[in-house]
Amino acid sequence: MKVKRQNKILEIIENNPIETQEELAERLKAEGYDITQATISRDIKEIKLIKMMDSNGRYRYTKYKDDSIPVNERMMNVFKEAVISLDYSGNIVVVKTLNGMAHAAAVTIDLTEWSEIVGCLAGDDTIFILLKNEKASIDLLNHLKKYIK
Repeated sequence: MKVKRQNKILEIIENNPIETQEELAERLKAEGYDITQATISRDIKEIKLIKMMDSNGRYRYTKYKDDSIPVNERMMNVFKEAVISLDYSGNIVVVKTLNGMAHAAAVTIDLTEWSEIVGCLAGDDTIFILLKNEKASIDLLNHLKKYIK
């Protein structure tokens, strides 16, 4: 029952801008779950929900994602060897790679599941990473710089 309820919580927050535990409780009750505030609080802690500001400036529950690069060592080595330079303009990070290596490096970036990345496009030797805002671009750029030679 607990796993099913927690999966329902994840489904609800993914599809609805839930700002409070009370809103979450109402949604769960509408789905047929008889739940207390204490149980919701425990579930939020166990499934690692956090509040993040959305594009409308409202805080809502979302699943915590570790923004460190959770990829294996082999992929990181490919990234390190492929990348020549990093730069940004506004909300776009540009990654220059050795010829033919952009796709391999882009796969590593995609695997990071960095929550601020909107999308990633790779050519032969260039990757464009679209981010939600300029601050996110700067943060990602600084983070990626740690992993290149």
